[in-house]
Amino acid sequence: MKMKSKIRSALACFALPLLFSAVALQAQSLPLTQTTFIRSGVHSGENYDAGGSLEVAARGGSNSRKIYLQAALDGLLHSGQQFSGSQLTLKLFSQPLLGEPSGKITLNVYGITSNESLDVVDITWDNAPENDTESASGVLATGTVLLGSITIDTDSVEAEQSFSISGANLDAYLNWVTGSSGDIYHTGDSNGIAGIIITSTGSQHDAGVSFYSNNQPTANRPNLSYELKPR
Repeated sequence: MKMKSKIRSALACFALPLLFSAVALQAQSLPLTQTTFIRSGVHSGENYDAGGSLEVAARGGSNSRKIYLQAALDGLLHSGQQFSGSQLTLKLFSQPLLGEPSGKITLNVYGITSNESLDVVDITWDNAPENDTESASGVLATGTVLLGSITIDTDSVEAEQSFSISGANLDAYLNWVTGSSGDIYHTGDSNGIAGIIITSTGSQHDAGVSFYSNNQPTANRPNLSYELKPR
């Protein structure tokens, strides 16, 4: 009996590191595949793919901007897995404000549910997926879902400060994109591409903020982190 007990103890000690190692491997980080922004008014036909920043503002006229992000998720999950603890993070540009400080502003983050993918080389205010072209801050409700919000105090914000959203809405969206949660938005099966829109709820006095884009060193780029869990 003592020999069996010693064997079991030895096996348990051997198994524990393997268990913890497997859990640790569940944490993942995914760079976004495409990032850009669009601008209204006289700039509505212009493309900003090559820029180093992502601008968002609701200042009206020719000064409203909305950010578009895309991540390819197809093939990331194995059978029986789901996303959990997801977090989308953006880092403010070296010059974080487009205008003068104007107090706190709220940015809304939406997921595209219409299966329209982006092409950052061609995207403009006029043709961007699910963009409400008549609104400085709006998106088309029938093809989007609100994932979360970010509040930024433009009076005290600092360059290269990071802001994130996380939570059940983001997890649910990513799981829908990968087909692991069914047709929860009643828009059909996803194409495996996560499309995200960021808008400002400000006004003509909106300071507007600027984040780093994918055309920057890796450490500054928008990033999607997540964990995998059994369904």
